[in-house]
Amino acid sequence: MREEEYKQSYRVSHGVEVNRKDAEHVRKLLACVRVLDASLKAVKTGDRVIFPVTDAERAMSILADLDAVRVDVYLFPVEEKRPRSLKEALSGILSDEKLSLLPSSYDIVGDIAIIQIRPEIEDISKEIAMGITRINPSIKVVLGEVGRISGTYRLPRLIHLYGEERTWTIHRENSCVFELDVSKVYFSPRLSNERKRIFEQVGGHELVIDMFAGVGPFSIEIARHRKARVKAVELNPDAYEYMRRNIRLNRVEGLVEPILGDAAEVVPRINEAADRIIMNYPADSLSYLKYAVKAVKRGGTIHIYGFSDSLESWLREVELRLKQLGISEYGVSGKLVRVVAPRRYNVVADVLLR
Repeated sequence: MREEEYKQSYRVSHGVEVNRKDAEHVRKLLACVRVLDASLKAVKTGDRVIFPVTDAERAMSILADLDAVRVDVYLFPVEEKRPRSLKEALSGILSDEKLSLLPSSYDIVGDIAIIQIRPEIEDISKEIAMGITRINPSIKVVLGEVGRISGTYRLPRLIHLYGEERTWTIHRENSCVFELDVSKVYFSPRLSNERKRIFEQVGGHELVIDMFAGVGPFSIEIARHRKARVKAVELNPDAYEYMRRNIRLNRVEGLVEPILGDAAEVVPRINEAADRIIMNYPADSLSYLKYAVKAVKRGGTIHIYGFSDSLESWLREVELRLKQLGISEYGVSGKLVRVVAPRRYNVVADVLLR
């Protein structure tokens, strides 16, 4: 370690040394009278704890009644100020030109961060990854997503940038727990609020069909929070296996029925009409709408997700497809779920069949 790094990491200061059994009580006292130095870290040594203080005399006076208290000069680690943004984390490391190219957001799935690798930031992707772990020390893995999500299973192409060499994690969302491998399944943490919006609409008496269930976030959150029954259909065998595990993890075995297969084949075989159907396959959901309208009750709701340049355009597309399917009595509303690219949105149409 260079001398300047040593000076940045440690500082000499007055401290109060106490028995470990008294440490929490002493910490609260020092904080209460505002002499605990928050810029430095406390030090543990054997059965003793040393707290940094800004005023040694005052600290000693308020601790006079305690046994085995010692005030002296010690070497304390500096409490590093955590950067609040990538720009702050990498300032002084990257040039101003490179700082202007930093991504404005990235996904966090469990303890894994995933950043989109655009061509203009490819040469600084490692620095970006290290910056992310400085902002959020709980991140243990940083992956880069190259290109777009593609294929039947909607899988990303990922490269390792920093941290542990793994793609498996446990993600917590809306009081539920999901085990998954980000390289083998599709999962978007950015849909957390949307999943909450949906489960808050569900009644406990409902039967829900989740046509593209993935590892089970919509299905499990509905079952966990609303106690409704869900038939969860998934084509990807890896996602299906994780969904089965997640059903057990969240203790909703009696409510969520996982079904492996293509929704186009599975949904027509479900012999009970659904109160609600979720179609979270934005790349091609309209191709499956004909199966949904036959499987839902009159008075039931279908949530149809897609990609579009505006919400209005998506609602027009959905209404046109409904008319082509001979559906004339319905109500439709919708919302922008998230921005996926300039002038391109993830949108949802909420269709009530009358």
